[in-house]
Amino acid sequence: GGGTFGTSGLQFYDVTFNGAGTLGVGDILHKLTFNGAGTVSGGQHIHEVEFKDNGSFGPNNFFDIITFQAGKTYTFRHGATQTISNNFNAVGNGGFPIEMKSDQLGSQAIISKASGVVCSDFLYLRDMGATGGATFYAGIHSDDVANNTGWVFLECLALPVEMLNFRVKPVNNTVQLYWQTAEETQNKGFYVERSPDGKAFTEIGFVAAKGYNSKYDFMDERFLRTIYYRLRQVDTDGEETYSKMISVSRDTKQELLIQKRGNELYINGLEENSEVNVTLADLAGRAVLSLKEQTKTEGPIFIHLTDLVSGIYLATVHNGSTTRTTQIFIE
Repeated sequence: GGGTFGTSGLQFYDVTFNGAGTLGVGDILHKLTFNGAGTVSGGQHIHEVEFKDNGSFGPNNFFDIITFQAGKTYTFRHGATQTISNNFNAVGNGGFPIEMKSDQLGSQAIISKASGVVCSDFLYLRDMGATGGATFYAGIHSDDVANNTGWVFLECLALPVEMLNFRVKPVNNTVQLYWQTAEETQNKGFYVERSPDGKAFTEIGFVAAKGYNSKYDFMDERFLRTIYYRLRQVDTDGEETYSKMISVSRDTKQELLIQKRGNELYINGLEENSEVNVTLADLAGRAVLSLKEQTKTEGPIFIHLTDLVSGIYLATVHNGSTTRTTQIFIE
């Protein structure tokens, strides 16, 4: 249901109001969602807030990320400023514009962002000022009703994400991917895609957007001899953009890797299309587990470790011309 935080100076990490909700002055929140009508009283510091219904704002709040819902109305305290450091997501559609207005006719409310580009469209603006070093595009389908300043009523031509770099680095039997952005506008996140030939790509993971000037990383645990990678960046409206394609190669055979991960034995660096023999023995040399598998790729493979007495064991793996033994501990 709804709720009110009356005490000021509290700190919250993940709050959802399913009905109407109101925040007290001076609260600090990391993530906030209003499923019903929401009110941010004033003096708030909120990392990320999403409105799924109508909303209102008291004076002088600070946000990293704000997301508005198409077809809803948002009312701002006149003479006060809402400061946004990263993303301002406000895009309506033809049948459902987003209305943004001051709570006092003829007296402006202010939205401020220090840098970057804000891309909006299908807005209905009245008594709204946009300030700071950022460029605020209202879009070509928005209505400049009255007394609005700082908005550009043209199509936003900025790229949704400005990529600074994208690189990969082999780490043992894995590949670590790194990339960094300078600017993000309405970015949902990045799908990581992999290919053995640079033609047919497969999605292997998703990394959610962080916002302006962010660093990202992703680990691929399957290191084939040569792999091609690319990023598929997706906007909040479903538009997609592909990064450049980069590759990494393994010229020599990597070291056979044996690790205990949770209740599984993790084995990587295997020869492709080869036989692998795994034996688990106690310190007296008695085998407690023995199996044989045929690999289709270079790994990894996982072996469940169940019904074993606590203690130290020796895991031995034979694969092709390689034999490796590693000591593991079963709790």
